[in-house]
Amino acid sequence: SRGLGDVYKRQSMSCEICPRGCFLEAENRSGEDWVITGNDCERGYAFMRARLAYLPDDEDSTDRATTDKSTHCDD
Repeated sequence: SRGLGDVYKRQSMSCEICPRGCFLEAENRSGEDWVITGNDCERGYAFMRARLAYLPDDEDSTDRATTDKSTHCDD
């Protein structure tokens, strides 16, 4: 559960890399890695990770990301 002092961030967008157009979400609690969900393949994960790297410093001070499921592309 989130504490009152936690800084909680969430980003969401549609992936533009392949025709699937997965709806990607990334969540981050202060001091933790980004958790990326919604991707059906590694390309979606890489797309969201790249977008997170370009967030202004006041929104994201890290360039870390994790995924909560194993991903692969069957294309």
